[in-house]
Amino acid sequence: MITEFSDLDTKGVVAAINDMIDHGEFPVLTTMQVMSAGGIGTVMPGGGLPLINGKSLAVVGQTQVFVPAYAMGCPACPHPLQGVFVTGANMRFCNGAPVVVLSSTGLLSGACGPPNFQPSEALYTKVSENDVVSGRF
Repeated sequence: MITEFSDLDTKGVVAAINDMIDHGEFPVLTTMQVMSAGGIGTVMPGGGLPLINGKSLAVVGQTQVFVPAYAMGCPACPHPLQGVFVTGANMRFCNGAPVVVLSSTGLLSGACGPPNFQPSEALYTKVSENDVVSGRF
């Protein structure tokens, strides 16, 4: 079943998030960490997405990742890099873009080493209506 989060009310968001967790699709939220070959980064806030415990769902192509000190040995290391997620859930969308899950991958722009990164944190616990602020955004 395809889920579009931006079409859901609070109860729908809660049900969809909990269904994702039940099926091992652990969603990634803003402020969570990612790992790259050159360092640790953070998922930056993205607007217009359902808020879960004050954090937004990360989505492919729209949510930025920031690695403040990427270091692979070039003369400019360590240096800051930004990137975006390029893969996400197959059947879960928010504003038309796939929702980022723990198995997602991303690419950093201008990396002097491997540009790939993956989330190292995700939402593992079910949510309740008290955790969610949603509606049509």
